[in-house]
Amino acid sequence: MTQRSRRTRTGKLAVKLALISSLAGFAVCASVAVIIVGRLEGTVEDPEYLRQTYVISLVLAFVAGGVVGGVVFGVASGIGSRLTDLSLAVSKMGRGTPTQVRVTGSDEATILGRAVSALGSDLAGLRSGGEEDTASLGFDPQVREFRDKTVSESFEAPEGYEVDGAITAGSRGGTEYFDIHTGKAGTVALVLSASGNSVLSLLAVRMARDEILRALGAGAGARKALSHTNRVMYRNLPRGVCALATLLEIGEAVKLYQAGCRVPVVVCAAGELSDVMAEGLALGLDSGPVFEKGLRSEPVLTSPGVRIVLLNEAGDRNEDLIESIRNHSPKHTVPFMSMVLGDLDASLGTGGLREDVILVTVKKT
Repeated sequence: MTQRSRRTRTGKLAVKLALISSLAGFAVCASVAVIIVGRLEGTVEDPEYLRQTYVISLVLAFVAGGVVGGVVFGVASGIGSRLTDLSLAVSKMGRGTPTQVRVTGSDEATILGRAVSALGSDLAGLRSGGEEDTASLGFDPQVREFRDKTVSESFEAPEGYEVDGAITAGSRGGTEYFDIHTGKAGTVALVLSASGNSVLSLLAVRMARDEILRALGAGAGARKALSHTNRVMYRNLPRGVCALATLLEIGEAVKLYQAGCRVPVVVCAAGELSDVMAEGLALGLDSGPVFEKGLRSEPVLTSPGVRIVLLNEAGDRNEDLIESIRNHSPKHTVPFMSMVLGDLDASLGTGGLREDVILVTVKKT
């Protein structure tokens, strides 16, 4: 798969539609002008008159194209603004924040806004009704405590890179892990997630972490570590139990591996963000052949100053966090982490996070 630009709230839809409509309006008007002036050539003998007519026609075509583009830009900006509101509302709903969307008018965007508002109200009701239901393992504070005691607090950076990582704890979570391992085969940054909140899900993600680190410690690269872990989990876990993994292999070339995970890695370069994803089956679902055939790495292009950020699903949904990463990416890694995590805390208010957010960063120096 190739890199995909991450969309930002900068009115790109309105600009694109305005440019297209402006060019189309200019082309139509210019074509009509050329046809009309072409017919005048047979009846007017003065070449200077014809030249002036051509110039005036082209100027009018430019003006018409500009007017059409301006009108379309105004309309599209309004639509884009409403779509942005809907996107932010859905993002907040994913973080557990009560959300209402501004709805005015009677068009399709208004109908969608009302539907999103109704969904937000329904989700808020479900959450308020189930706050005391802590039977799910992923919501148990002891699960997070069990996880946090095994998370590394310091990391060895490979030559030419800055690395760091952190977990910002939410009110619910504890089944996701991260690490940055430096061994004989190089440095590998990893983020692991469970596919559910059951006891078996916790066992799967913990087994995945231990086996990947064991294989890396024995000198295996990221691909071999994933293949080894998949075989061990398939042999020892019930069918259907799996874990999701993202591994970034750092060396002369940087490669991304993903096993069942669909959270993109964010690449920050010159103030622009792009997403990179790789292909692979979740760990533990296959005895080996299908897993290894489907596991495909994706190169991540790096140069001095480029920062790579690994997130979990909750982090990737948080548009405020993504914007903070963009703003602080040029800084050195220590202030980058401090400012991004500070922005994350400030954006949440008194309610705090509902889900753990994992942030792992690798920067080429």
